[in-house]
Amino acid sequence: MKQKSDTLCWCFGILCALTLMGTEASAEETEESAIPGWFRADIDALGTQLWFGASHELGGLTIASDIYTVGSIGEFDIGPSFTLIGQENNNLSVIPMIGLEFDFGTMNMTALVPQFYTFWAAGSLYFESWLLGFFFAPFDDDPLDSTDILYTRNFLRYGLSDVVAVGPQIELTINLEDEAAGGVALDSLASLIVGGNISLAYGEHNALELFLGYQTKEELREGNDGIAGRFTFIRHW
Repeated sequence: MKQKSDTLCWCFGILCALTLMGTEASAEETEESAIPGWFRADIDALGTQLWFGASHELGGLTIASDIYTVGSIGEFDIGPSFTLIGQENNNLSVIPMIGLEFDFGTMNMTALVPQFYTFWAAGSLYFESWLLGFFFAPFDDDPLDSTDILYTRNFLRYGLSDVVAVGPQIELTINLEDEAAGGVALDSLASLIVGGNISLAYGEHNALELFLGYQTKEELREGNDGIAGRFTFIRHW
């Protein structure tokens, strides 16, 4: 009986050792094949928006992709990521992307979304720029039902510490059409919001951002205070 018990102990010990070796090997493989990813949640005038993105290496080229959702709208974006400056205290990268927007409620494709992002970090300074076009006409039976627009978001922050960074931000929306539905004339300036941006480190790999601004376009301030902004949570891994 004792011999049988000893044999079982030896077998169990060998099994545990093999399991640990396999776990360590698996952890090393996972670490080597780790794919940088991120999650983002925004709350602003459009409602609650969720983003999920990642970067993959493909033949020496970094391919960035993400999905974006708000309500029944879903969007898939993809494009190459280029590092123009890769120094430790001075990093500049750009990401041109193309996106397709879907409305899962109506079961239609709704927009083609070309995009260009710029990210620059140098010492305590951080600059980020978004440039997006929303072209609805290719998927609309009546082009007058929707208006193609150009949107840009730009902010510059200065790090006061490892936890807090602040700076100015501007968001601009331009109508690319002269007329809306019914032949209504459109102002080329659809929206212009200026304000401030603050970022707070919120645990390892996490950040909270607040953009609080003022709508400078008078027609959009009728009946309200003209306050605009956004709450954002970002997680990197």
